Amino acid sequence: MKSASDSPQQPRKAGLKRLIRGHVSFRDMDDEDLRYFWAAYKSGGLSHADPVFSTEMNVPDFKAQFSEYVSSRFNGAWTFVSDESGTTKPMGFALGVVRDGRLIQLEEMIWLPWASPREVLEAATGFMDSMRRNEVGGRPVVVLEYSRMKDKKFFEAIAKRGVMRRVGHVHDIYRDEPAVLFQTRAVVEE
Repeated sequence: MKSASDSPQQPRKAGLKRLIRGHVSFRDMDDEDLRYFWAAYKSGGLSHADPVFSTEMNVPDFKAQFSEYVSSRFNGAWTFVSDESGTTKPMGFALGVVRDGRLIQLEEMIWLPWASPREVLEAATGFMDSMRRNEVGGRPVVVLEYSRMKDKKFFEAIAKRGVMRRVGHVHDIYRDEPAVLFQTRAVVEE
């Protein structure tokens, strides 16, 4: 008989409950959030989203360009909010396309400069977890993310918490590299 001490240790699954401390949440994006997008634009945080955000603009031009950018590409927009110490402040945004009310294809996740790495991971994990717990027509909501290789480890960290899974590679999403496809996992009732 083999002793328990000789057994190889199983890797510990990262805990979802240990990560989510409860002070990060999300809500539908509204007009008040535009000033935070302006801050992201001024700090260069939107330049990867579209080349127009790499040019110099004043506030009215930015509002017009940003409105056009969101309304022409996305029909889902959420704001990640930190509620720590009784004050609320946006930390980032998720923009996506919602199909049939239950399939969400995330297109952009934009984080503001003051969001800590833990808040970013906590907010994204909480968002994915919350979305997968919803149902439309008796079927779960599924979130898809076509990740660039540079962002793969971030989504793998979410997957370690049991919220998402890595599905595989998809070619021709990006011109210069294959995308890594992640999707939320269905909630299993125990």
